Amino acid sequence: MIVYSINHQSPITIPMRSVYLSIPIMLLLAIVQATILPKFPVLGFVPLLVLLVAVAWGLLHTLEEGVAWAFVGGLFVDMFSIGPIGATSLATMAAVAAVILIKRNFPESRVLLPILLSFLASIIYWFVYMLVLRVVVPFIIGDPELGINLLLQGTSTPGLAADITQHYSINQATFGYGLLQSFGHGLLVLPVYWIIYTIERLISPRRIEI
Repeated sequence: MIVYSINHQSPITIPMRSVYLSIPIMLLLAIVQATILPKFPVLGFVPLLVLLVAVAWGLLHTLEEGVAWAFVGGLFVDMFSIGPIGATSLATMAAVAAVILIKRNFPESRVLLPILLSFLASIIYWFVYMLVLRVVVPFIIGDPELGINLLLQGTSTPGLAADITQHYSINQATFGYGLLQSFGHGLLVLPVYWIIYTIERLISPRRIEI
């Protein structure tokens, strides 16, 4: 297992088998997400399979495992996209960590809570991803101060979906798509959640003591 220690506090432990398992699964999902799903959108949007699986895995296991799966999956997604490497990982990790921390304040639920938390995770994912793009892309296009200045000033410029050089502000079409995708993820997370839960129960059934 992997153990990290931060400021001499209690160690953060991630089972190695979970990390090893995440690599082939997230690689396959990233390939499907990049090559197949764009040709067959679901209700007008392309599901973020990596985000759904990372959220479901985190809800069924621990914060550390969920974040680890989000990190691995995000890197694979970035390998098949034109976005900056690490942007998807950062956004997915932030989304998964946030909803799992929120989950700790609510009673256990295997239906309603996954739906609500998956919706919230999608919103957080898009917010963080757009924020990263707004800061990072100006460095790529040769004007490092552009993104930071606009971010600090709260300046909004049009054209996020139309042109990568238009400072990555959020327009109405992009906002609508992100909201549609968030609602869709709230529904799609249930089959993902229950598939993982069922497979684990079949492979490692709980011991019953008499």
